[in-house]
Amino acid sequence: MQLVGNLDRAEQVLQQSLEITRQDKSTDIHSEILLSLGNLARLQQNTKGALEFYQQANATAISNRAKMQALLNWFSLLAETNDTAAAQSLLPQIQTQLALLPSNRDTVYANINFANSLMQFQHRLNASTTPNGLLSRIETANIIAAALDQSKSLNDRRAISYALGTLGKLYEQNQQFSI
Repeated sequence: MQLVGNLDRAEQVLQQSLEITRQDKSTDIHSEILLSLGNLARLQQNTKGALEFYQQANATAISNRAKMQALLNWFSLLAETNDTAAAQSLLPQIQTQLALLPSNRDTVYANINFANSLMQFQHRLNASTTPNGLLSRIETANIIAAALDQSKSLNDRRAISYALGTLGKLYEQNQQFSI
């Protein structure tokens, strides 16, 4: 429904699904529905609603993967709204969750998505050092480099390409045109 632009119907279906899963929270399905509701609220420009859904998705997630996805979407929205104080408070949770994830494509993408959100903050603040307590551009580059190394060890060409593209974006943002 969301893909075809019927956002009201998408919200109805997600709310119905949420009601069904309220009783059984033994899987990440409940958290994933909350995450989808957050994404829908974000699409509808409802920042407050999206933040609430992302927080609930994080709180109800069972697996590290589901918790990580909720944290990354939450952090990304904070980057979009330039809320550095709230983002700074999420950093320890994100870093802890990233360390708990297994070595696979999802983890590579999670690291790159985290780096992209950091770069969004850094670009908005036009800071070459640590922007308001967030990670510096060097630390961001280290996250991308680690994701690149991990994607190479997995021999995942798509993940390698994504990591290299993100690293190039960081170089461009820093106006580092020669290596």
